[in-house]
Amino acid sequence: MDKQEWSIALRSFSHSQRQNNSIPDRSNFSDEEEWQCRMIGGELISWYRDRLPDILRQRMALKIMKFDPEPLTIFTTTSCHQRRYS
Repeated sequence: MDKQEWSIALRSFSHSQRQNNSIPDRSNFSDEEEWQCRMIGGELISWYRDRLPDILRQRMALKIMKFDPEPLTIFTTTSCHQRRYS
């Protein structure tokens, strides 16, 4: 499976998961859930701003070895927080 096929399959899987597990409404978050969301979001933004450019520059140096200069970046987690809101 190449990058494009894998990306299409991942998008299809993500779409089906979102149909079964909708994104919760942040206005219903407890104070703890809201702070957790902000901390995780802040860390992702910091990583994107501070670390990702260096990673992509290093990958460009590997271009001569036929590495993909535009990799897919996928974030995964082992925790699943499901909460039903009425």
